Amino acid sequence: MQASSKEPPHCSNPRPSGSSKRIRNGKRDFDALRELEEEERREARQQRDLFVQELKDHEERAAAAQEMDRMFYRREEEASRRQMAEFQQGLLAIVGALCKTRSQPQPPPLD
Repeated sequence: MQASSKEPPHCSNPRPSGSSKRIRNGKRDFDALRELEEEERREARQQRDLFVQELKDHEERAAAAQEMDRMFYRREEEASRRQMAEFQQGLLAIVGALCKTRSQPQPPPLD
């Protein structure tokens, strides 16, 4: 069998006209899709980084708030201890004064 005169002798299955254009368009589509995927990855990475930074900021604020709470409670405890010490000293002074007056001789009862 001989090839028809319309087909080139070196190509038994010629490409339809415009197929190279479709390949180029397909490559452009593939490149565009790749660029879109890369952009989505960049955006996802940025969102993740932003989330991580916000989480770190939140943890820092929470730690600072806890430290402020601890300082407040320490001050309250110190004030409470001072008040308790002052009360005890005052009570001891009263008891000491009562003991002095009782240790003084009492006049005999008048019966």
